[in-house]
Amino acid sequence: MIGNDGAVNFQSLETTGGAPWPKVAARGIAANSCPGIIAFVGSDGSGKSTLARTAQEECAACGIPAQVVWSRFNNFLSKPLLALARVTGHSRREVHDGVTFGYHNFRGAVFLRHPFIALQTLDVNLAAAMKARLAGKQAGILIFERSAWDTLADVILDTGCDRLAVNAWGRWMTASVSGRGPVLWVSRSKASILATRPELKHDRLLDEKIALYGRLAAVHGWHRIDNSRSLDEAKADVREQVRRLVA
Repeated sequence: MIGNDGAVNFQSLETTGGAPWPKVAARGIAANSCPGIIAFVGSDGSGKSTLARTAQEECAACGIPAQVVWSRFNNFLSKPLLALARVTGHSRREVHDGVTFGYHNFRGAVFLRHPFIALQTLDVNLAAAMKARLAGKQAGILIFERSAWDTLADVILDTGCDRLAVNAWGRWMTASVSGRGPVLWVSRSKASILATRPELKHDRLLDEKIALYGRLAAVHGWHRIDNSRSLDEAKADVREQVRRLVA
């Protein structure tokens, strides 16, 4: 993943040239998109699971069946490459206080970086299609507490390919969830995260994850759920967003 020095040297495919990411035009909900999707995004410990359950409860109150779906680390086709990365030392695990943290450092390894992006794009869309098909038979709305958007963030951190936020590969990676409903960015300060998830103090990339989600939210126009305030206020915001979707 990303080192702590902040130095980034991207190839032409991946670089933004130091310039801010251009904003991406918001996509409307496709007319044939059924079931609809609510995607919660944000760094670990931001409170996505709690707020996803709130959204599910509000859907039920509105008379619409909804199912919470978790979709991350879908390494189907990527498994052989990740095994190679462990052998070459580009993938490692650290255990702190009984909690395992995994890191991929593909920034300087072109032979791993570009194939990983391609395989993750295939994997995340395969997983989303399978889970949506199974869950969608019984749900009017799918609520993702982890989705292709989180895979995009993970891959950007793993590879240093900053340009994925706005280029075609990034759009392909998130095709399963784009334009099918709102993306709710659960924003939470590091202090608030560590207050409830103290083990995350060992996550070397927590600061970068928090910052990356903020940048992605600005580019894609995600609605911000401020979860550094009271939980009741954050839940009220989620309920309002659900009511807008089902109105």
